[in-house]
Amino acid sequence: MFVALSDPALLELQKLIPPLQPVEEGEVNWQQLEESTGLQFPASFKDFISVYGSSIWFDTYSLFFTLAHSSEEIEEYQTTLQEKLDDIRFDMVDGETREELEYGISPTGPGLLPFMIDYNGCTYLWLMSGDDPDQWPVLSWEMGPTYQIGPLSLAEMFLGWLKREEPMLSIWGNSSESEFAKQPLKRR
Repeated sequence: MFVALSDPALLELQKLIPPLQPVEEGEVNWQQLEESTGLQFPASFKDFISVYGSSIWFDTYSLFFTLAHSSEEIEEYQTTLQEKLDDIRFDMVDGETREELEYGISPTGPGLLPFMIDYNGCTYLWLMSGDDPDQWPVLSWEMGPTYQIGPLSLAEMFLGWLKREEPMLSIWGNSSESEFAKQPLKRR
């Protein structure tokens, strides 16, 4: 069954890479999470989680979220979120000009909200700006150098890389040369 509630790229991704069944950790209590934290998550991210759950992509990318089934899970998420933001706080420079960047380091808007990490030390964040979370720009923080990718959904990021399209081709390299592209999805 294909589900694509808010993001056409998610339907296309499901056809290329069917979700593992059963989906593990795909049922997030978004209402409780958003009410408790004061955050609003992109609809495309919520749909992505409902389809793929907590899977690891290309042996490299892991999504950062909580199921929010209890207040303890939400508190742990908020603590970990703040720790990630504290790590980033004094170490953000433009990836090209090396100028120091001045983003609001906060899990409330306007600010930064981490949503994915990779095993090379890179953190992917939304720059929470504007009223539509699905239009927030994505930033790639590489332990200092920071690159603005653009307002892409997670499905658009993975599809762009698999199709060797910009901007993901420049950021993640050529998928046809990657052994990881041959094993796109596994359980956490």
